[in-house]
Formats: sequence, C-alpha cells, structure tokens
Amino acid sequence: MKYNDLKGSLKEVLSTQATSYEYEETLDFITQKCYELGASSVEIDENDNLYVTKGEADVYPCVVAHTDTVHDIYYGYKVYDVKGKFVAFDSDKMKQVGVGGDDKVGIWVCLEALRHFKNIKVAFFAQEEIGCVGSSLADKDFFANVGYAFECDRKGNKDFVQESSGVQMFGD
Repeated sequence: MKYNDLKGSLKEVLSTQATSYEYEETLDFITQKCYELGASSVEIDENDNLYVTKGEADVYPCVVAHTDTVHDIYYGYKVYDVKGKFVAFDSDKMKQVGVGGDDKVGIWVCLEALRHFKNIKVAFFAQEEIGCVGSSLADKDFFANVGYAFECDRKGNKDFVQESSGVQMFGD
C-alpha cells in the first residue's frame, strides 16, 4: 500500500467520533471496514466489544484497540492535513479540537493488519477510557486460539509500553 493510501485510510479513521457513551458511529464504521477487508466473522457482544476473525488457522495473531476517545462529539467536526499532521476543527464552535488519536490510531493499526494478513483476529473494546470496562468483560473464548496479542495504545506521548500487568513484555 502506498504512503498516500495509508495516510488516507488513517484520515478516514480519524474522521469518526466516539466517546465512552456514544460510539455507535465508530462501531458501524469498523464493522463495515472489517467486512470490506475480508473478515469472515464480525461479532459484537452484550458489552459492545467487537470480535473479528479473518481466515482459518490453528493459532492466530491478534491485534487489539479500543473504540472510545476522551474527546466530545463535535457536530462541525472535520479532519485536515496541515503540513503532514492531522488536526481536527469544529466549524460550529470555530475551534481546533482533538482528533482522538487514543485510540483511533489503534483502530487504524487493527484495520491495516486486517488488510494485510490472511489469518488474524482483531478485538475492539468499548469504554476503555472510563476504566477498561470492555476489556475486563472480554470474551475469553475468542482468545483461546490466539498465540499473541498486540495493542497499539498510548501511555504518554514519547514512549512505547513495554510492560503489562507488571510483566516486562520485551526489551529495548
């Protein structure tokens, strides 16, 4: 995939909006994209977590993201490319607003992985910004045949999370 195509797909994901309580638009967008990218199964559970499988394998890699952001819903919301960086602007309030990079970038990574892998699982958790609600209620059976999981999320803005639940996942 070419750089401009990747940039365009990221802008498309950043153009969706979701809070911890209003995320239906983003779920619909993700569901549609998953089918477009060849998902063989897309299921949503009673906690609004989305589980995606593509292909058939004994053991799958899995990529994970969450669907909510900390930003409000803006009705005049539009994403712009300004000097190679994406920014969002609300034309109703005439002000710059956040693009929701946490975790729309994670959603983008998941969708790109779905695009490029023949056999993969992807999970999208709801309501993570209010206390890891979705992931704490995850369907453990979905992960029974997962060899490893990768989550592209942020802990800050200048680091890469190397530890999970007190376990060092990898070195420098």
